[in-house]
Amino acid sequence: MENTKTFRKLLIWQKSMVFVTKIYSETKLFPNYELYALTSQIKRSSISHSNQFY
Repeated sequence: MENTKTFRKLLIWQKSMVFVTKIYSETKLFPNYELYALTSQIKRSSISHSNQFY
């Protein structure tokens, strides 16, 4: 089982998680009226892209 690979070891996945974390931090600064519109869409999009790597 030592040769088992995991997506968490992929550099691209690690970088995408850093990106998602930054997105979440930045969207906290958005106005409240954007909470369920633009903010939600941006967060879902960033998660979707990181999920495509595994």
